[in-house]
Amino acid sequence: MELIIILFGIVIAGSGLVLTFRPSFVTGFIDKYLGNPWLYAFAIAVRLVVGLLLVQFAAQSRFPLVITILGWVMIAAAVFLAALGLKRFTRFIRWIIDKVKPWVRAGGLFALVFGAFLVYAFV
Repeated sequence: MELIIILFGIVIAGSGLVLTFRPSFVTGFIDKYLGNPWLYAFAIAVRLVVGLLLVQFAAQSRFPLVITILGWVMIAAAVFLAALGLKRFTRFIRWIIDKVKPWVRAGGLFALVFGAFLVYAFV
């Protein structure tokens, strides 16, 4: 199961690289699929599963307290997104994208570092 966390970290780091160097690729994908229920369900499911895995395996990481906190934050985010519903989720994500457009590349660098941290914490 730790392998899933490591793979998630690699995917996040890779997404961060793409977001840093080709932000239009990611924002275009979000614009194209944002209203689809599967993207909404996927956003919830990934946060919930990864959050549960982080909490479950935090003790086996290099930073158990930090990983536990991250896990609970992800679980809370999944609950928050589920409570929003699809229509409000779509409006919420569009609002966030409008606010962070000038900072997209910095967000990509943050995602790269976060993904690398997850990998490092479990390798």
